[in-house]
Amino acid sequence: MRKIKFNDKGYFLFVSSMGHSVETAIADLVDNSIQAKASKFQFGFFYDDVNPKKSFAYFYDDGTGMNEKELENAMDLGSLQRKDKQLHSKFGLGLKIASLSNCKQFQVFSKKKKSKACSSKAIVNEDEETIYITEETNIPEKFKNVFHNFNQDKNGTLIIWENLKKNNRFNTDSHSNFFSKVTNIQSHLMLTFYRQIKNKSLSIFYGDKKLGFIDPEMPHPNTLRKPTTKLKINKHIIEITPICIPTENKYNFSREDERITNNFLINNKMDGLYFFRNDRLIDFGGWWQIITDSMKSNSLTRRIRIIISFKGDKELDKKFGIEPTKSEIELPDEIKQTVYNLFDDLMKKIKAKTPNKKRKAVLNTKLPDLWKINNGKVKLNFENKDVKKAIQNNKDIRKLLENIQTSIPEIITYSIDLDDLSGDKKSTMHRAIEIIENKNPENKADLKYHIQLLCTHSPFKFENDIINKLMRHFNVN
Repeated sequence: MRKIKFNDKGYFLFVSSMGHSVETAIADLVDNSIQAKASKFQFGFFYDDVNPKKSFAYFYDDGTGMNEKELENAMDLGSLQRKDKQLHSKFGLGLKIASLSNCKQFQVFSKKKKSKACSSKAIVNEDEETIYITEETNIPEKFKNVFHNFNQDKNGTLIIWENLKKNNRFNTDSHSNFFSKVTNIQSHLMLTFYRQIKNKSLSIFYGDKKLGFIDPEMPHPNTLRKPTTKLKINKHIIEITPICIPTENKYNFSREDERITNNFLINNKMDGLYFFRNDRLIDFGGWWQIITDSMKSNSLTRRIRIIISFKGDKELDKKFGIEPTKSEIELPDEIKQTVYNLFDDLMKKIKAKTPNKKRKAVLNTKLPDLWKINNGKVKLNFENKDVKKAIQNNKDIRKLLENIQTSIPEIITYSIDLDDLSGDKKSTMHRAIEIIENKNPENKADLKYHIQLLCTHSPFKFENDIINKLMRHFNVN
């Protein structure tokens, strides 16, 4: 058994409680997994109803794993800063700080090809201000209940947090309290690593459920995406892309992902700046004092996102104020004016395209009194005398009509008016071609992207063969 004794109590407290929330701590473990070339990251929690103190959290990846020497180095505090500037986990502190900020004991089990399996345990003794490191490990008895196929992979790493910290981290007073943070953790990972999930380089699972992603850029025919501006800070490239999302603000989630992300999207400001380091989201939401408070309250401002992307580099990390937890960031003075100019230009363009008075939509129907348009959506008119008569004293019919109303397809309005849907002017195929041509894609790859994007939105997503027809029309494989 090795022990790490801290002569400075302040440093001990710093190591064991360094600015990590549960969400950012788990994101740090995902960073380590990406560095280990993992294609899968799986995590979960177990609440022990009989003895809540035995509740635990686990994290597993199918990366390259570690041998004994590498694991020993990973468990040592204050490992040397990594030399590879492209890494996500650049400080060599992710495992220790992420774990010790959320639990008083953690275990690591790792397998590497052509090496024997190894394991290690870290135990915090707060009275002695000491962290003990030992190879005497044991997987919790109930672990197989939540992760029965752990030993199937030939390589990978398993981390188990035990003796979990309370307060704002884990509440073991009850089953419901213990799992209260789960949806927020899932949402945080779905956003932080959305580029990796989207390009399928990494899959993240909560238990056996594969998570989707939250794309803040919200690809949609109505999304306004301005050209990317490239700036240099001492030869280092920073890319800045202004985006305005549609007014309907729909992520097109599955029903399950919508349930997971609902509170997260309500409780977080999604407009503002998004900082990506090596395609990993570092921070988002808010304007870093770029615009005034009156501008922030403007409904048009809430549709704007400015994406700032850069590669990991010691000099740039210092400019952006990135610290080990990668949970906060600063906006370098060298790019503040450019960011404001891009925001201002986009705002002017949006205002120019936003009419002062909304055009009165026309609804083509043989029974105009049966339907109405409310906020651009087709709705049943429950004030219609026939509807009133049908639902009078019959809750089942009212429920049926309400279900019909909520399932009426929404209509995209990029270049389609409500009166186009009568079918008299153009076929759906011709309208789809018109939309794609208006987007003016530069190459075949862009064409394929726009076709696939268009066919995921109403009304085109209800026609199974339209995507194939459009591909053939534009000669896209």
